[in-house]
Amino acid sequence: MCIRDRDLKGLLSLMNNLLSLNLCYQGIQITPAAIQSLSYYFERAKSLSHLSLNLDPSIIEDSELTILGRGLENLVTLTSLELCIMFFKNEEEVVQNFFKSLTPLYQLSKIVLKLNAWTYIRDETLEVLSIFLRERIKLTSLGLKLEAFHRLTTEALTSLASSIWTLLFLTEVKLEVKRFLFFFTAQHYRVTHFSEEG
Repeated sequence: MCIRDRDLKGLLSLMNNLLSLNLCYQGIQITPAAIQSLSYYFERAKSLSHLSLNLDPSIIEDSELTILGRGLENLVTLTSLELCIMFFKNEEEVVQNFFKSLTPLYQLSKIVLKLNAWTYIRDETLEVLSIFLRERIKLTSLGLKLEAFHRLTTEALTSLASSIWTLLFLTEVKLEVKRFLFFFTAQHYRVTHFSEEG
């Protein structure tokens, strides 16, 4: 069902004992009120084991991305996380800190990340993501899709793959990386598409 931002907090307050939550946000720009409501809920969801959160293609400002990360870090009971999010002109340090905020989620056995990065994501940020994945020692299933990470080097992607293969219990992996380069002129633009799968 569709709900308004001002109703989100009230609805989530009725779901504190949920074991599983699937939430898809529809809107071009996610509001501070919606992020606050989500973060507030995550801080109090003590029994949640599965979370599917789709925020793409919503634009999330840096301050809201930080608040969202602070909420997610409380979900220490999660065993399954599916997260679809777009980074749009976010500061790279903010994106790195968002990944770092997921560190306490050590119980995860399944992760699906779909990251759409319309911002300047470089190798250092991918390394932070690699460290997060490498520390998920209980992980058995991983789906990772990176879109528009056009500034990443092949070396960084190789390092990411190496981190994944260190996970002893991993039995299912789906990794997709799509890199886009844009060339703009005054009259038109051209898109060159690079795709790597492994």
